Amino acid sequence: MERASGPTVSSRHRQAVIVAITCALAISHARSAVTWHVNGGSSSCSDVGPGDVAVPFCTIAQGAASALPGDSVLVYPATYREQITPPLSGSPGLAITYGAAAPGVVILGTTDVSDPVGWSPTSTNAWSRPYAPPSPPSQVFKDGVRLAQAASTTGTTVDSFFHDSVAKVLYVDIGGPNPGLGHVIEAGARAFGFNLVGRADIVVDGFEIQAPNRTGIRLNTSSSITVRNSKVLYPGTFGIQADTCAAPFTIKGNEVSFSLTEGIRIQSSVGINVQENISHHNIGHGIGVRGGSSNQIVRNALYSNRDPNVRRSVGLDVSVASTDNLIQGNTAYSNDDSGIQIYSGSERNLLVRNVSRNNGDHGFDVNAAGDVRCISNTSYGNAGNGFNLEAGAANALLMNNIAADNGLATEAWNLRVGTTSAPGFVANCNLYWKSVPGDQVWYAGTVYPSVAEFMATGNEADGLEGDPLFQDAPSGNLRLMLGSQAIDSADAAAPGFVQDDHDGLLPLDIPSVADTGEGVPAFSDRGAHEYVDARPVAVLAVEPRSGQTPLDVVAEGSDSWTITG
Repeated sequence: MERASGPTVSSRHRQAVIVAITCALAISHARSAVTWHVNGGSSSCSDVGPGDVAVPFCTIAQGAASALPGDSVLVYPATYREQITPPLSGSPGLAITYGAAAPGVVILGTTDVSDPVGWSPTSTNAWSRPYAPPSPPSQVFKDGVRLAQAASTTGTTVDSFFHDSVAKVLYVDIGGPNPGLGHVIEAGARAFGFNLVGRADIVVDGFEIQAPNRTGIRLNTSSSITVRNSKVLYPGTFGIQADTCAAPFTIKGNEVSFSLTEGIRIQSSVGINVQENISHHNIGHGIGVRGGSSNQIVRNALYSNRDPNVRRSVGLDVSVASTDNLIQGNTAYSNDDSGIQIYSGSERNLLVRNVSRNNGDHGFDVNAAGDVRCISNTSYGNAGNGFNLEAGAANALLMNNIAADNGLATEAWNLRVGTTSAPGFVANCNLYWKSVPGDQVWYAGTVYPSVAEFMATGNEADGLEGDPLFQDAPSGNLRLMLGSQAIDSADAAAPGFVQDDHDGLLPLDIPSVADTGEGVPAFSDRGAHEYVDARPVAVLAVEPRSGQTPLDVVAEGSDSWTITG
């Protein structure tokens, strides 16, 4: 009789036993997570040592080279002139964490070129020296002040520089003297602080990154990344950039300032959570979203962003067909252009519980972007229109907003709806106010001095006109005082309405105020803020304060800084 092919019962049993033993051995030898210590300020540090507390690594790069999934790289305060490019990803549930042990961990993108012996005079006022860093310098600093970039070796002016990338020579002009005499000259040398390309399951926590040639924290084609509690100062392009990244992905609690372009850039990415960051004094926008969808831009503070050459910098810019994003609880103020703008085919974005105040143009600007919902926002004191819709921003919905004292000096309006944006436009339950005589609404070519007159268009059946009674508008406190018409009068059934207000507080029913609102609860308030009463409020700090901003001079509006080195 012919023997059946395949393993016998006994051989199958032996195979099962071998598999079980192999698995047991693997479990028994499972690797424990390791914390690698880095302390560049320690006299005992060594990059060929064990990387423990007694003999830590000198460089973060060596910690990165040693870390496996589940490990941590713990970095102690010191200045690290390096670029960190993690060679490995973590794995699900086993992230690799790069963390600062305490404040003062500085990743510096420049090289000190102050030695006067290294400089040689030229035929102009500039001095030169050979300079061939890993990344050609996009910026140079003299005593902490960023110098202008000249167009050629002979085209320098006082306090400018030029780098000849072919000859690899750096030219610095401070008006004639050797720049190394009595000055600290720092030249860009590395492109990034952290460079994460194609990485996953990594956490970056608590670093201060100064003056990289390009981006402070670059994130490209990555997912399952968390960047938190870090500061980026004076990057040559972006402070933090997420390009072609995907959820889960969190950028939270960071501060970015003095970028040559945008503070935070989200580009061609999906599902990125950008939360509770502070982005200020950038030459470009505070946050820019380009071609992204389903991102959450929540409770960020965006202020004093300004290009000295042209008015263009806004707090939050959503453009280039960025669709279906949630924009909630942000504060945009004192930006050179508008506070929050939705542009260029960015359809179906929801703006809810945001504050836009004292900006150089509009509070909220929707341009060539359809189906945008503006629900429960507050627009105050902006130079242009409070809410501006133009260039075919059709099917917009505005409900429960407050628009007050916008366009006073420019004779603009609290609401302007262009003719091509009127189709499908709906507005109701908004509160309008001008403290001086002025028209409230410009709609499809017609000016409406009052809300009552604007009702003739079929809008604002429940609209109100009157002083919103802000607690202290000149100082930026736009919370409501008792007696405001906005209290207990919002429509909670508005599409996209959220009960949590700008600071996370829920609606409070005021017994002495009749509930005239719709939906549930009928005592929700109009605008970004719910009435506080005596409840304690924890508000995201948005003003510069000692110890919180990266530069002590920020509050004074200075462009100078002190480099750590």
